[in-house]
Amino acid sequence: MSDEERAEDDAFGAWGPAVTVRVERSATWAFARAVCDDNPRYAVDGGTVPPTFSFAWLYSCAIASPPGAVPSLMPPGADLFGRGATPHGVFLHGEQRFTFHRPVEVGAVLEGRMRVGEPVEKPSSRGTMVMTRVQTRWTADGEPVVTDEATYILLLAE
Repeated sequence: MSDEERAEDDAFGAWGPAVTVRVERSATWAFARAVCDDNPRYAVDGGTVPPTFSFAWLYSCAIASPPGAVPSLMPPGADLFGRGATPHGVFLHGEQRFTFHRPVEVGAVLEGRMRVGEPVEKPSSRGTMVMTRVQTRWTADGEPVVTDEATYILLLAE
């Protein structure tokens, strides 16, 4: 691991609980249509998934326990904005990046874990911005498949 990778790794907290998903064909096809991509490879078993589907498959493909419950990837005790219960403000989704380590096929069973970075406060012309980076790593048989990284922003008016 390089010094840069080590510094990046240190920017995050502990990994949260493992959550398992089965990449379902119907959910993949519904997502593809929602993003206006009608490529038929998304509608067949063994086909690949749309590039940003990993951001949503937790909500449509999770293998829940108990059945019907959507499991949480958040690490125990994680506080997205460092302020306890979510304060009143404007919540924004900032930058997002997807790194595919290999293609994701419809029907794959994956395990995901999330970790949350330390919130960073910055002044803005409208108040205070609190920014937090979140990383979710999806694996199959212990090997990396896709890594999602996102920045979330809370704008607090003053």
